[in-house]
Amino acid sequence: MFKIASRLASYRGEASEDRALILHAAPQTLVLALADGMGGRPGGGEAAQLAIETVEIEGVKLAKKGARLWPGFFRALDDALAAHTDAGQTTLTGLTLTPQKLVGASVGASEAWWITSEGHFDLTEAQKRKPHLGTAAAEPVVFALKLTRPGTLLLASDGLFKYTDPLAVIEAVRGAADVEAAADALVALASAPAGRFYDDLAVILVRLDTIAPWTSFLHRFKAD
Repeated sequence: MFKIASRLASYRGEASEDRALILHAAPQTLVLALADGMGGRPGGGEAAQLAIETVEIEGVKLAKKGARLWPGFFRALDDALAAHTDAGQTTLTGLTLTPQKLVGASVGASEAWWITSEGHFDLTEAQKRKPHLGTAAAEPVVFALKLTRPGTLLLASDGLFKYTDPLAVIEAVRGAADVEAAADALVALASAPAGRFYDDLAVILVRLDTIAPWTSFLHRFKAD
């Protein structure tokens, strides 16, 4: 049902401060998360790691009641990171995906797109880029989409989106024979000369070839 690929890369030749999670929370249900620890300040990698670990721990619960739980989950995580002695700040995009719909929330500059042969939805378009998680002031924005046609979900940190043309990203995903080839193409787009990178990079791709015939809608709203 799900065809999945992921990539992580570091621009410094050290451990990346980006993190990614792919969790099979139930039959035909994925929980996905991507975090980009804030560089230039202490604890970015630790904050991203703790965010991903917390999504993994709560993944089954989020999969069952994601639309209601994601905002509160983000706020509790924001407070926990702010109180942690070693954690800094991080972005986080987290969502639940089934063959019929996806629902999630985001804070920061990492993005989630749903790409089909006819167009693409920037699911995180309305997100608040700052404050980040770890400030006790983050404002998570929830998104939801009912799926009507086959397509590919792309989650990536700004190591991809800051340095590539959006049309090139879309065409790389659409034009690839499979998700592994698409992931390689996106890494190539984000790379600097000599195979290096401008920033840490995390990418998750999930391709769905079978979609339930529901009426499509895209609904975004700010968390209360």
